[in-house]
Amino acid sequence: MADRFFRQPIDHFRPSLGTFDQRYYVRDSYVRAGATATPLILFLGGEATLDGPPAPGSFVDVLARRHNALLVALEHRFYGRSIPFDELTTRNLRLLSLKQILADVGAFCEGYAKAVSTALGPGALLPDPSGWAPPPSRWVVVGGSYAGALAAWSAARHPSLVAGAIASSAVVAPALEVPEFDLAAGRVAGAPCAAAMRAVSRALDAALAGDASERTRRLFGARQLSDGELRLAVADALSAPLMFGRRGEVCEPLVRASGGGAARLLAAAANHTRSRFLPTLAYGADEYSLAFLSDTAAHPRKSARQWLWQRCSELGLWQTAAARMPLRSPKLTLPYFRSACVAAFASPGDDEEKGVVWPDADALRKRYTEFGANVVFTYGSEDPWRTAGAATGHPLVIDCDGCAHCAELGAPADDDPPQLAAARDAIDAQLGEWLRGTETRPGSTAEDDPTVAAVLRMAGEALAESAS
Repeated sequence: MADRFFRQPIDHFRPSLGTFDQRYYVRDSYVRAGATATPLILFLGGEATLDGPPAPGSFVDVLARRHNALLVALEHRFYGRSIPFDELTTRNLRLLSLKQILADVGAFCEGYAKAVSTALGPGALLPDPSGWAPPPSRWVVVGGSYAGALAAWSAARHPSLVAGAIASSAVVAPALEVPEFDLAAGRVAGAPCAAAMRAVSRALDAALAGDASERTRRLFGARQLSDGELRLAVADALSAPLMFGRRGEVCEPLVRASGGGAARLLAAAANHTRSRFLPTLAYGADEYSLAFLSDTAAHPRKSARQWLWQRCSELGLWQTAAARMPLRSPKLTLPYFRSACVAAFASPGDDEEKGVVWPDADALRKRYTEFGANVVFTYGSEDPWRTAGAATGHPLVIDCDGCAHCAELGAPADDDPPQLAAARDAIDAQLGEWLRGTETRPGSTAEDDPTVAAVLRMAGEALAESAS
């Protein structure tokens, strides 16, 4: 699918700094010809490059098809091909903030809706000349995980533009650290697997403290990592399958190896990390190396430095070891993460305290914890990140085996657990409530009528022209 670009201010509050091109995608094949209005669904990208809209057959795509909506996907500033600068210096990264990100969403929603309305003519998005006035809030914003939080915050920040938000596994509870993640992951893993994970952490700490340190790094395929970096990489490697409903992927080999002593258990963890986890990262083990994270050169596939910045400067949510029976190494503490922030972002000569980049969870909590009734929060019962989710607003908990992080955003299947199917039906019904009245007469879709697609392309071309 072709890349499209929307011109955004680099700094919404200091326009003199100029603009950058923010990438987006459009799937217009479900839009009806002859409809009095076009429902709009905006899918928000998160902390990575966005290579296209939600896949055909995914739940968001299904929603767009059922409601004859225009489906738009917006890449996050400072990721992928939406990076304003060639260098990701600390000074430049200060423009990667929630205030700027949410302003991007508002500017895009307003600007793109106007372009589509102009292209489609009266009644498309604006009040009908006959006197019938559709609801002014026409976008439904969707996101998962961190982007789920952005969706919820966008609905709160832009009520005149956003009719509602679907916030899947949204991490909206600001906190400096979340040791509760470890506790929740342990419950998802089950007692035998959790015990094996604790044994891995103990064995790894012992190996790194002794003569086997270098051999251990080679075993994990991460010779370039320091002790702390390797501990964090292994902790993430073991918890990732638990987050995404793939418990057996990590638990089965660890439990099998747990009766064979520390060396065998460490080998099983290393095999999983080396063969199953590190290949999922664009730059492999380097993404945990402070040398790599301190490199300021921008590239569309690089995202680790930007995400570290967001956590160091605003978000926090450090996954520290739980005080009792931690899955990860007890050495993964707030001082460890604080030292990583200093190493990656402090400038030469910075005062040790005044120069350090570190989140203020209290300030974030005051600004970003109020939500209206137009947000649907969803969480899988087996998602460890639920511990940082919405505590108010009656979040929808999908309670079933394997229902974990952003479970409902995947492609619906006939053999889905009934709880997952019911949650999707509830979301679909709520989206219909938000969009009710946006289409009052039937017509053919853009798949059948090339005129609709052509008109929508005109809107995209108009935006592209303004961005050139």
